[in-house]
Amino acid sequence: MDLLIPEMIIDEWLREDVGLFDLTTQALGIGDKEGMAEIMLREKGVLCGAREAARIYLKAGADEVEVAEEGVEEEGVVLRAVGRAEALHKAWRVAQNVVALASGVATYTRKMVEAAKSINPNVKVIVARKAPPCRHLYYKGVICGGASLHRTSLSDTVILFDNHTVFISFEEALRRLKNSDLVWDKKIVIEVDSVEKAVIAVKEGFEWIQADHLKPDELRTLYERVKSINDRAKVIAAGGIKLENVKEYAFVDAILTSAPYWSKPLDATTKMAPL
Repeated sequence: MDLLIPEMIIDEWLREDVGLFDLTTQALGIGDKEGMAEIMLREKGVLCGAREAARIYLKAGADEVEVAEEGVEEEGVVLRAVGRAEALHKAWRVAQNVVALASGVATYTRKMVEAAKSINPNVKVIVARKAPPCRHLYYKGVICGGASLHRTSLSDTVILFDNHTVFISFEEALRRLKNSDLVWDKKIVIEVDSVEKAVIAVKEGFEWIQADHLKPDELRTLYERVKSINDRAKVIAAGGIKLENVKEYAFVDAILTSAPYWSKPLDATTKMAPL
């Protein structure tokens, strides 16, 4: 799948790794020799980042690049690049790291999605914007893994947090959101930490309730209370949810997590050969 990662980011990945030039390749005098480089996954996982790795090789000067299909489980060779040794060595580490990192995120995400849906086939796994730098790559890993993004920036969606209601009351915040022309066509999510606040929000007409750091039994009480008031309302479970405990929360409409961002990269390597 394609997710727009700007050319300037690809350029920066290469620039910070290459520096001025590849000192070792130049000292050996092998830069003009034709060769082939293959990125290989040493373990099975959901492939992601291969298209970006191909862009890195082409940007570094490779002549041709072939990649395996993203978003499906792969093992072994997932990218093959042909070109001068100078180009292959410039791209080597950066491209390999991109595949390893993005595929690690995608693989963890896929496991979370499958675990949650084994309990509730209708539950959605959504991932927060709390990504490290290079968030484009992390976001792509989430999508390749079968989850969706909660929001990618502050301008996407309205989410009312307790850090907003330290400045005005919870009830006043709800009133202002209901009456704001700025957000009339936006999805509005109200984060709550109690059944009482959830009830207030739903009775005021808000249909997206994000329950933060509730224990499963507390969450179930909130879920049932919200649905009894408005069965169209959606309950999102958030806070500390990861692969190990996702099944405990899967009875809700959606599970919000940032755990995939901290997953272990897949084990990848690069092998080269002369042509």
